[in-house]
Amino acid sequence: DSIDASQPPPGGYGYTPSHEFVYKLARLADMLTTPTARRIAADRHRVMVEFFRRLDLEVAGEA
Repeated sequence: DSIDASQPPPGGYGYTPSHEFVYKLARLADMLTTPTARRIAADRHRVMVEFFRRLDLEVAGEA
């Protein structure tokens, strides 16, 4: 079950760390202006993508 970023996030207990990534953290790199910041953000983004992919598998009982 993937999160649709075009839809508003759920409230309360339905809002998970994965939602935080999709709605906020995944967009950080796009807001940075210097080449150094963008390079660092791109690397950190790759790390977060892998982390949340694995977290979602664990939560679903598939890891």
